[in-house]
Amino acid sequence: EIESCASGGARIDLEILRRTTRVWPSDTTDAIERLRIQRWASLILPLETIGSHVGPSPNPVTGRDLPMAFRARIAMFGHLGVEMDPRKLDLADRDALVAHVELYKQHRHLIHSGRHLRWTTDDGADARICISSTADEGLALVCRTDVAGHAEAAAVRIPGLDSSGRYRVTLPEPWPKIAQQRLHDPEAWRRGRTLRGESLEEIGLSLPLADPQTAWLVHFERI
Repeated sequence: EIESCASGGARIDLEILRRTTRVWPSDTTDAIERLRIQRWASLILPLETIGSHVGPSPNPVTGRDLPMAFRARIAMFGHLGVEMDPRKLDLADRDALVAHVELYKQHRHLIHSGRHLRWTTDDGADARICISSTADEGLALVCRTDVAGHAEAAAVRIPGLDSSGRYRVTLPEPWPKIAQQRLHDPEAWRRGRTLRGESLEEIGLSLPLADPQTAWLVHFERI
């Protein structure tokens, strides 16, 4: 397998995909920077070709210190890798990394083959979703990098699902540490809430998303 070098050197374009199986969009593995980088790279490149690594914290390029769950969830929406020494992680971070690698393996086919949509929520959070060709399943990432500026975040409207379909909606764990304390009825989210595709697109989901460096995964399964 051959990976094309960083896009900063102008070595990533559609022609290079005839010769390589993966591209490396940037030497910056900072998750906040990668949100922007991978969003625009994915406009023309399939997610399975975009190298997306969980970097160390603090990040060696930006110096920014970000939670493991936040870093790992953003890295999941690409060709996941790990760019750090796991032996140097504390037990909590190691467990979080293991959990997200397992989530990635579980949903990798959907992430790499599904229809990929990207948007910004009504109050500025970043959102993206991968949806199966039959719209029977979807996995979304909704995250905020900065403070929302108000206590309650706007509802997250979910596009692309079957408007007439009924979906079991869950929030894959582990959950963001601060935000989970504000999650209404956690057990209901673990069991799964039943919502129609039309409601998800027109009304949306109310999630604790006002805190900075918060990232939620949302899974949709047609029932």
